[in-house]
Amino acid sequence: MTFVRYQPGDSLIHRLDVRVKLLALVLLALSTARADFGDLIILGLLIAVGIFFIRPLFTKRFSGILWWLGFLLVVCAARALTTAGTPLLSFRIFTVTREGVFEGLQVAGRLAAIGLLGLLLVASTRSVEIKAGVQWLLRPVPGPAAGRVATMLGLLLRFIPMIFEQAQRTSEAIKARGIQRRRNPLYRIKFFALPLLRRLFEDTDNLILAMQARGYQDRRTDPPLSFKTTDAVVGLGLVLVSVWIWF
Repeated sequence: MTFVRYQPGDSLIHRLDVRVKLLALVLLALSTARADFGDLIILGLLIAVGIFFIRPLFTKRFSGILWWLGFLLVVCAARALTTAGTPLLSFRIFTVTREGVFEGLQVAGRLAAIGLLGLLLVASTRSVEIKAGVQWLLRPVPGPAAGRVATMLGLLLRFIPMIFEQAQRTSEAIKARGIQRRRNPLYRIKFFALPLLRRLFEDTDNLILAMQARGYQDRRTDPPLSFKTTDAVVGLGLVLVSVWIWF
């Protein structure tokens, strides 16, 4: 998952205004909660178009999302085994129902759509642009400071790849010491989780000290945001798709 970061490019998705991409992500994610199989097909086509524009991300780093596909399979299997209905397959105490398979595929499809939409946003937008877009969208909302919320979101996006990179280094370190061969899973988890958490807290402290030393504040000069005709056309189309799925 170290590829969950911005991938430079000059595609249509890269050139879209970050505000359009953020609003489209929110609207499509909300409408996905009511999506059936037909709506998921429409979303799948939109996502396929997005993947076509930034296809190097998926052709070179596809192995990084295999764990996520496994998670979706677990969700689908859990629904198939726990939903009452017409039995399709029985094995001892386990029974797979037709309604469970249908619901499992639907839930897995919704999760896959939301995850891929978020991945397209992160892969095509720099974190500083996401911060500026979130700050612009939250500026009229009373309550929390828009700059502080946007800064926290930007730091979160930067920390996601750092967490996975540190997890990979920790995993390689315990393999080099033969800890992976121990039969006790709690022993392996102990020597993986504790060093990982320690390194993450150290990285966080170093980042805080670096920001304080440079006088970092919420009010900073953000990159300019420009709304073009292409943004209006794409944004209007995505709004219509969201309304269609929702109703």
